[in-house]
Amino acid sequence: SDEDARSATVIAAIEDTVYKAVNFALHPRKNMIIWSGTPFNAKDPLYKAVESGAWEVNVFPVCERFPCEPSDFRGSWADRFTYDYVKAQYDSAVKLGKVDTFNQELMLRIMSDEDRLIMDHDISWYKRGSVVNNKNLFNFYITTDFATSEKTSADFSVISVWAYNNNGDWLWVDGVCKRQLMDANINDLFRLAQEYRPQQVGIEVTGQQGGFIQWVQDQMLQRNIYFPLASEGNNSRPGIRPNTNKMVRFNIVVPWFKTGKIWFPNEKKSDPCIKEALNELQLVSKKGFKSKHDDFIDTISMLSVMNPWKPSEPSTLEYNADVGVWEDVDYESE
Repeated sequence: SDEDARSATVIAAIEDTVYKAVNFALHPRKNMIIWSGTPFNAKDPLYKAVESGAWEVNVFPVCERFPCEPSDFRGSWADRFTYDYVKAQYDSAVKLGKVDTFNQELMLRIMSDEDRLIMDHDISWYKRGSVVNNKNLFNFYITTDFATSEKTSADFSVISVWAYNNNGDWLWVDGVCKRQLMDANINDLFRLAQEYRPQQVGIEVTGQQGGFIQWVQDQMLQRNIYFPLASEGNNSRPGIRPNTNKMVRFNIVVPWFKTGKIWFPNEKKSDPCIKEALNELQLVSKKGFKSKHDDFIDTISMLSVMNPWKPSEPSTLEYNADVGVWEDVDYESE
């Protein structure tokens, strides 16, 4: 059911049934499993089976694409599900605000452009060398989302380094997006902190991440590398304790995308970090996250609880030798 599709426990139970109980109960050679259904999201067991390449897959949407003109309509069962039927269902879904249901049940899509919260054109791109070669013009901040396992099924550990300019824009400069243990996370954090000298580093203190602050502070003394730890919702103590609803947190930064305030480097488009970021952003719908992971998105949402300050703007003052003061330049003449 839709509710089951949002439960990691139920999904794990379904996968255990298919890949353990069913698979190993069959005859070693004379067997066949037929698994049919409708995908719910990228975490759905059936969706993961389709993506894995381990199954022979057939996908039969009600038609090739929709909306379209009657002359372009190519249906899988045109004699039963006619153009008029599909159009009526689509029009009804639009009026009810249920286009995602239409796409899921009839088009077998977990996401469409109508559902997307962040469009491709909402993401700005820049030349990374312009920032790296002019670090003095930016203030740097680091946001993190640490996982504690390196298993292939675990969440990613993400560290994002952001450059903040005097226009209030956030530019992703560097970072890490890997499945790795905490010792590797700590090493990467101190390496990036030493390179970029951040104004603040954001570390969550909810759940299993509660003990990370003490560990990081101890490592500062041992490595002789120091940086300020951001504080939010934690009684002025180091650490960030955000709203537990991830969608609420992300909705705060959505306007930043719409106004071109979030930038990614062109040179890093093939980097695993940016690939994961784009994948997660493409699968954010108005009703929630449909991607397998939301770890990179968490590092973006954390920007909303940081307390950044803008670097100085370029000065336009000139020295007036006649009166011995710096003043605004007046180019007007009589």
